Amino acid sequence: FAYEVAAGLAFLGRRRARASVRGLGPRIAAYGGTFAVPLFLAFAASREPSWLTPVTRTFPTIAHWAVPTGNILVFSGACMSAWGLWYLRSSISLEPAARGLVTRGPYAIARHPLYLAYTLSYAGITIQHPTIQVAILMVIWFAMTWARIRYEEDVLTAVFPEYAAYRTRVGALGPIHLPTVARAYQ
Repeated sequence: FAYEVAAGLAFLGRRRARASVRGLGPRIAAYGGTFAVPLFLAFAASREPSWLTPVTRTFPTIAHWAVPTGNILVFSGACMSAWGLWYLRSSISLEPAARGLVTRGPYAIARHPLYLAYTLSYAGITIQHPTIQVAILMVIWFAMTWARIRYEEDVLTAVFPEYAAYRTRVGALGPIHLPTVARAYQ
């Protein structure tokens, strides 16, 4: 809850966009990537609980490691998300827009640490609820997120000439080389 409040406050206090990407594709990627998983989880929990069958029932022999691994991934994703939000603050956007270029903190490790955070959390959920419906959802979510990354990078490259060099140093969802990780903690 605290994270959602912080995200909402950052959204309300954000800078004005210098440029943005318009159109149906960017909007589907942005809103689908943001809301597909939470809406699916809410729907499945209330209407189709079998879609969220826990690993303890589907694969009880691996539950002893799958449950804690899933918990660690979800928690790690939540922590990374809070860290990324702290650095992004006034540059946050739902739809692809260039408000400011953030390259410090978690953005020195990954160009899109919030999406990395979601990937970790959603991997944890998938491990804990290994159903075909969850797997399909995650593939769709990742495709929308990857499209969202491309749209965001197009607008950031157009507005910030230094973004091209940043892209060569830092991977989209993780470090390209180890010196990048060291710079994040400076």
